[in-house]
Amino acid sequence: MNTKHLFRVIALSAFAVAAGLFQASAEHHNVVSDSETYTLSTCPVSGQALGSMGDPVIETISGREVRFCCAGCVGPYREKTDEYDEKISAAIIEQQKDAYPTDRCVVMDTVLGSMGEPVNHVYKNRLVRFCCAGCTGMFNSDPDKYLAKLDAAILEKGPGDDAPETCAVTGEPLGDAPVKLILANQLLLLHSEACVDEVRKNPAKYLDK
Repeated sequence: MNTKHLFRVIALSAFAVAAGLFQASAEHHNVVSDSETYTLSTCPVSGQALGSMGDPVIETISGREVRFCCAGCVGPYREKTDEYDEKISAAIIEQQKDAYPTDRCVVMDTVLGSMGEPVNHVYKNRLVRFCCAGCTGMFNSDPDKYLAKLDAAILEKGPGDDAPETCAVTGEPLGDAPVKLILANQLLLLHSEACVDEVRKNPAKYLDK
């Protein structure tokens, strides 16, 4: 291969890489991935609907956002954090399992169920499913890496053919570049970043839509 031809091959290869990076960047434009927000509609201590006693009280306890119906519920939660954490995780699994976007383990890429019953793991306030318990440690060593794979599966799945063409918050047309909010393993198309903040104030309201 002569030098001129070699330079041409290198240039084309560089262009292909750059094009691939541009495409990946474009696919993830205006994407907000949220594993933090508490997405349940009730207080884990009293069982009361959030908002039924004024604005919910929001606390971060053991790395997890938790919302309470009132300040009086925070102390009991802190006294029995492990017990209430398990209660929240069970409710999140129930809330998010039907919308889970992939039938493959995000760590090993094996089909869920191929190694026995899939393992349901809740990271902060988000369900992640594994082919076996051994994947839990690998996930926890680099959660961002594996959450990115889960986000990619949600974006590939898309909002569905029957998704509305208007923002769930404002009712305005979405336009050509809607904000894509990934929350509770669902994809919500919104008009702007300000709408993301509105969803976070009362996520259960918009997830129900």
